[in-house]
Amino acid sequence: MDHRQSSSDTINKIVKQPSRPSKVRPTSSQATCKFCGGQDQFLKSKCPAYEKVCSKCGGRNHFAKVCKKTQKKPHKAAPKVRNVETNSDSESSSDWVNSIKGTIKCNMLVKGKPVAFLIDSGASVNLLPIKYATHLVASSTKPLRAYCDTTVDTKGISRQVIKNPKTGKNYSVEFVVVDNECQPVIGLKAARQMKLLAIKENNFEQVASLTNSAIFNGELGSLPGKQHLTVDSSVAPVIMPDRRVPIAMKAKLKTELGDMVKRDITTPVEEPTPWVSQLVVTPKPNGRLRVCLDPKYLNKALQQEHYTMPILDDILHDLSSSKVFTKADLQNGYWHVQLDEESSRLTFQTCFGRFRFLRLPFGLNVSAEIFERKIGELFGDMPGVVCMRDVY
Repeated sequence: MDHRQSSSDTINKIVKQPSRPSKVRPTSSQATCKFCGGQDQFLKSKCPAYEKVCSKCGGRNHFAKVCKKTQKKPHKAAPKVRNVETNSDSESSSDWVNSIKGTIKCNMLVKGKPVAFLIDSGASVNLLPIKYATHLVASSTKPLRAYCDTTVDTKGISRQVIKNPKTGKNYSVEFVVVDNECQPVIGLKAARQMKLLAIKENNFEQVASLTNSAIFNGELGSLPGKQHLTVDSSVAPVIMPDRRVPIAMKAKLKTELGDMVKRDITTPVEEPTPWVSQLVVTPKPNGRLRVCLDPKYLNKALQQEHYTMPILDDILHDLSSSKVFTKADLQNGYWHVQLDEESSRLTFQTCFGRFRFLRLPFGLNVSAEIFERKIGELFGDMPGVVCMRDVY
């Protein structure tokens, strides 16, 4: 009988792996402390870094030389305080409070305590009872008048930092300090700057209420003389086609064109004219339309007057001795300049027919120079009057 092993059987040799050397814990004399970097007995009470502050990261119980952080821990930023300008008008003889009775109140934090403020849209100043005020910096000389024409005694003026708990924003507000019995008030100007009140001017038609209605009656005025627009005869006239207007704007455009005809700004034209420009309409914030020309080709033929407009650097010396400054914005300024018959024949096309301007239109490259010259001729020789276009 053959006792030889079958070829399919294999014998695997088991090799003993060499044992790894055991990890020897260093003695206290050899180890390095991860908190102080020195060699000690690994006792918290004996470590020199215990209860110390790291100069690198701001942490505790370790030194900077063994600190594992790369940046110093940033300090907590101080809360941002937004400055609110005073509501008081220095030129008025008195300030107003509680001129509109209302029940809109809001909580504001004064020195960390909630205080209920009345939001008074008719108040020209802010009121704060004396128990909440600190650092009276000045005494108020103006009397305070309430809605029933009664006067309110004041203790002084103080600027106080208040916080809106809803938004977390801080505001530095100037208050008129009054007796403790008075209601804390936030006036109109401060309320708008703090975004407690918002006036949506595009949701209503603004009406100016003025004392002298004979002067400010809303009618369009006229500057002296009539303006002639000089057209280069060597340039061939161009008749531009009608520009399409969105259907949603057609009703407003028809109303606006009708109003311009009633005010003698434009008038319909039926006879042929050599120049026909396109119309451009853009919506105003109040919902109405601004009607302008697109005289792309007409502007190339108009001859400019090359009137030099004054700039701020040219007139600063005239303002050196001035004490009272007034800004007047002339509404629809170009329309105060009348055109002569020949110049008004530079017509424009609309979906409701052709019209011609009886007043100086917006869009011409000569309108700004003509308007500045007209204003300068009217007021330029008056002492203390400065006519500028782009100062403000």
